[in-house]
Amino acid sequence: MASTSNTNTEFVMIEAELLDCSVCFERPNDGPILQCRNGHWVCSSCRNRMLRRCPDCRQFIEDIRCLAIEKIIESARSCTIPNPETAMPISEDENYKKIWFYEYPLGKETHGPYSLNYFRRWEDYFVEIPGFCVWKIGGGPETAVPLIQLLQQMN
Repeated sequence: MASTSNTNTEFVMIEAELLDCSVCFERPNDGPILQCRNGHWVCSSCRNRMLRRCPDCRQFIEDIRCLAIEKIIESARSCTIPNPETAMPISEDENYKKIWFYEYPLGKETHGPYSLNYFRRWEDYFVEIPGFCVWKIGGGPETAVPLIQLLQQMN
């Protein structure tokens, strides 16, 4: 599990398409996200339209909510991309100079913390991956920051 700073803030990098329904490829907007017993999830719209079978493993999709994905999507929905002209610099506190990120499935494997110097060395690579952001979660308004912008602020 990733450690957090004193302000309950954590940086997480996640591929945005992991938050899309595997049936309609849309980001769920409302309703509970339900899953089969194997953990595959679909949005409530697709669950209501389909025959209640998982498209991945054919198990029944029961009324088991996927609370982790619901919370991540809610967090992402409330995030705003900061305006580069008005964005406040990230704190110089050492805790903010470390980034944790997860591989899918979320929480199964954790990597990090990595220093921002590590990401600077691989900046061109990470910037080219569509949908990757550094997430600042907690401690006031939640903000999704493109990695390139975070690196520029830390210079």
